[in-house]
Amino acid sequence: MTRNLAIVALFFALTMIALAFAIPAFAADTNLKTQAIAPVVKINQSCSGTIISSEADKDGKVKTQILTAKHCIKGKYGQLNIETTERGKPIKDVNVWYDNDREDYKTDLAVITLRDTETVYPVATIAGAEMVELGDEVVVVGYPRALIKTVTRGLFSGYQVIDDATLYRATAAMTYGNSGGALFQKNGETYELIGVTSMKYRDSEFMNLFVPLKEIQEFLRLKPTKVTVTLSPTFDLPASPPIGE
Repeated sequence: MTRNLAIVALFFALTMIALAFAIPAFAADTNLKTQAIAPVVKINQSCSGTIISSEADKDGKVKTQILTAKHCIKGKYGQLNIETTERGKPIKDVNVWYDNDREDYKTDLAVITLRDTETVYPVATIAGAEMVELGDEVVVVGYPRALIKTVTRGLFSGYQVIDDATLYRATAAMTYGNSGGALFQKNGETYELIGVTSMKYRDSEFMNLFVPLKEIQEFLRLKPTKVTVTLSPTFDLPASPPIGE
């Protein structure tokens, strides 16, 4: 009897140790859900985008802005799908109209603003600096084939120059519909947006290309007067260069 009790006690102790190691891992998954998965939305049933700002002003009017790929925006307005899922099945599907505020003339980037001025949505954190190096793990979130929100992991593969434009390369799987979605790095326990999904080479699973953080920073800094991009208080954009440089 004493031996049996000792075995039970040992088993209980080992179980508690295993749970102690499992809890931090679960917390990290929670961060992935709230910081990277939740802010990504479907655009026009064919693309993806990431909410970078959603904040109420002093009158309670909410302004929500979404960063996406320029090639995803056709015309000055469209429909955005905000989807909550449970075990792969949509349980809440909210369609919201948006206005196209601005497109970048040189890179594949655009900002759109929701017409919904009442709802505050989850917001992604834009990285203050590029932390990833060759071989580091990255996360891609989007809507492949415009079906359901999907998360894929891969490795940061470096850079690719196309027509004088420098893009990130990563091995995370993606396909049509992922365009405009987000590429995240992990900085400590925080998932930070560092890229916007732009394109991939046909018949290649390891040549997926993303607009890099530097271009995103420059694009958000050069905003017209009719658009105010509200960023996280922790995100400090560099000062604009003098005219002529």
